[in-house]
Amino acid sequence: MASNKTTILDIAHALGMSRNTVSKALKGGDGVSDKTIELIINKAREMGYKGHMEPLPPSSPIPAKGSIVFLTGNFSAHALFWPAVVKGVEGTVSQSGFQFTIKLVREEELANGSFPSHLNREDVVGIICTELYDRRYIDQLTATGIPLVMIDSVFDVFNEALPYDLLLMENQHSIHRLVSLLLEKGHERIGFAGKPDHCRSFYERYMGFKLAFFTSGELPPTAYSILPETDNYAVERLMGKLQEMPEFPTALVCANDHIALNVIKAARNLGLRVPEDLSVTGFDDISLATLVEPNLTTVNIHRVSLGKRAAELLLWRISHPDRPYETTYLENTIQLRNSIHGR
Repeated sequence: MASNKTTILDIAHALGMSRNTVSKALKGGDGVSDKTIELIINKAREMGYKGHMEPLPPSSPIPAKGSIVFLTGNFSAHALFWPAVVKGVEGTVSQSGFQFTIKLVREEELANGSFPSHLNREDVVGIICTELYDRRYIDQLTATGIPLVMIDSVFDVFNEALPYDLLLMENQHSIHRLVSLLLEKGHERIGFAGKPDHCRSFYERYMGFKLAFFTSGELPPTAYSILPETDNYAVERLMGKLQEMPEFPTALVCANDHIALNVIKAARNLGLRVPEDLSVTGFDDISLATLVEPNLTTVNIHRVSLGKRAAELLLWRISHPDRPYETTYLENTIQLRNSIHGR
């Protein structure tokens, strides 16, 4: 006699899903999203399924009150970059019902590990943090238990589990492509300008620089890079670094646009023509990149999207505090302009 009992396979067919997905959802949903679990369990109930079903995961509504804080340690130094990111964050947060505020962490607060003045810590439900590459301070932030999303981070975090969500722009592949392009144009004396351990993004860009040589069957040259021990990229200092080299490089791949623009000034002060004698690339695509002559070849970071994604990650984390932390990359776009030249 045929059975009229609803089976897992019946539910799978009704939803157009695999039997394995339905089975996992009914057992608790390991590897299955909450939305899919809810859909499957509701369909199972509708079809009169009598087998074992775990209860639906409890929803965790975002609280109606509280503030999301954008913490930064050096906003003014990168005033051409961060406003668009903040715009993306604020637009997304404003739709959530939370308050949004920007706070600068001062030197004494950084040293003491304290919250910025005039900030009510009890009111803070989430933090987006950038330009703060002090490990002790970040450790103190995570110890509060307040959900935290870092846009970029300290560079040496590869051998430990991160106690926060990390959002990065894609770094390594973009620089790899720029260096590969310079090699195709016949450049041999190529250097990198930037402090690799300044932050994780700089480190990944430097790794992309070296990887481009390895994948082309060459060893990365060491004599033409400017790898300072401090974050000092003053024009006079860059001139001195260039003069210390056995011969001038034919191309410098810079960790960001600010460094690239000062490299161009330093090169001109030394009588070098850009790009005829020295090709220069940057990273960030700040507004000055198209105002300088020659226009700077660089990597465009979609800054508003970066801010939106940071806010989305934080809002999700507030609602899902027990889920594993995530590292997310946003793709960039290379902007080829006339600051590079073939040999």
